[in-house]
Amino acid sequence: ATLRASGIAVLKQGKLVDWLYGKPARGTVWILDKIQGTDINIDWKGRKEAIAYQTVRQKTSVSAQVKNGQPHISVHTRVEGDIGDMEVPVDITNPKVITKIEQSVRKEIKKELKTAIERAQKNKTDIFGFGEVVH
Repeated sequence: ATLRASGIAVLKQGKLVDWLYGKPARGTVWILDKIQGTDINIDWKGRKEAIAYQTVRQKTSVSAQVKNGQPHISVHTRVEGDIGDMEVPVDITNPKVITKIEQSVRKEIKKELKTAIERAQKNKTDIFGFGEVVH
């Protein structure tokens, strides 16, 4: 059996303030360094979700610095994975193509993390523990 989560409840002072589904939920789990493995679908040559990148290992770290009296949070994630399904012909023996796929995966992950952070800011919640990191 495989366990899958479809959504995450966002609580603030013990009260439900929001539900996260899809990419905001995955971005949240990613920042919390709790993701076990996932497929990241990327567009290729005009086709939506043409390549599936399957993560094998990932590590996310959050750090904070104070610059000019303002806290700055940095989220760093390192991902290793495999190319899974491809719905379009792709020459994976070409290093330039692999680099382009990596850039697309990087862009998609960054977008998901940013969406999760923006949603937490909108809800005025610290679901990532950024306050503790700054402390």
